[in-house]
Amino acid sequence: MAKDWNLILEQSRHIADPVADDVVEAIYTKNDLAEINRIFNVMIENDDLPLTEMPPEVQQYLLQTSPLPDWADADKLKLASDVFDAFGIPIVFMLFGASLPVLYAAHPGAEILVATTRMTEQLPRRIVETAQFVMNVTAPNAFDDTGRGIRSTQKVRLMHATIRRFIRNSPEWGKLWNNDHYGLPINQSDLAATMLSFSSVVIGCMKRSAIELSDEQTEAYLHLWKVVGFILGVQEQLIPTDLKEANDLFNTWAKLNHKDTSTGRELTKVLIAFMQQHTPIAKSLPTDWMRYWLGTELSSMLGIPGYNWTVIILWIQRKMWSTKQGDSRNPVLEQIHQFFVRGFLNSLLTIQRGGKRSKFELPSSLTSKAGIGA
Repeated sequence: MAKDWNLILEQSRHIADPVADDVVEAIYTKNDLAEINRIFNVMIENDDLPLTEMPPEVQQYLLQTSPLPDWADADKLKLASDVFDAFGIPIVFMLFGASLPVLYAAHPGAEILVATTRMTEQLPRRIVETAQFVMNVTAPNAFDDTGRGIRSTQKVRLMHATIRRFIRNSPEWGKLWNNDHYGLPINQSDLAATMLSFSSVVIGCMKRSAIELSDEQTEAYLHLWKVVGFILGVQEQLIPTDLKEANDLFNTWAKLNHKDTSTGRELTKVLIAFMQQHTPIAKSLPTDWMRYWLGTELSSMLGIPGYNWTVIILWIQRKMWSTKQGDSRNPVLEQIHQFFVRGFLNSLLTIQRGGKRSKFELPSSLTSKAGIGA
């Protein structure tokens, strides 16, 4: 029997993440401002969070949320990493051109991003951090004991809980945010949509871009993001069983949440400027791809310009990306290709960061006294 996604999403708007929320509440209520800042600085600056430098609540949280779900499949995770190694450059391009815009179009979720980000100054950094997160969870052995996938996801989960607490305790936001109407900030519905924007949306973009994935590769890439969703705190009823269910869930969420707002347009404008900064020769190419992936209705809603002459380059790139991944490819050349794909993307992120690794930094307002209200 098909799931009633409308009902499930409506119920999920009023559920957040009790596990992470309780941890953040304990941090704020048991420590002074200096200690709160120290705790978050340790989390920000360390890939492998040192348990001895964390309060007991965080130590317990890291141990509790580290195990993978019983249904996690190591072979599928390995295959998903191989997919990224083969198509990492277009996948990151799709992340910028489709995954983020479909979230920016959501109301009121996009309002939270603006409220907790000095948009013109910090959004480009947030974009880079998101790309770094994708690199971490798709890396070979990302979910092994030595991988960064689990810790990266645990950090994001705590960041979400911190933002929820800030909104809940901010008198200003209390006047603007109506829980009965909007649901809780960064609720289960929004968490599921984020998981799907990085999985089913990207898979759909790859298909439209003539990137041929086998059924096994498609299932594996969705599987990886289902594991990420599990660690991120997405409840079981919102983790789809297959791609059809994933598409049905996301399409239902989009119908319920996508609206034409000035916030969505402004976020998209900053995103386009970021993409064009890294496309110096054909500046209209990013918006051509965005319009191609998102479609006319959503593109118009976000204020994305119409097609330009660079649509010719789009079709050339589409032809280049149509090369199939298969057994006929030379394994030595394949390893070299994978090395250069990740090397190129890491170099791009390093340049954008000014030579430093990306940090999961929380907005300063979240660690100020204004955010520590009882």
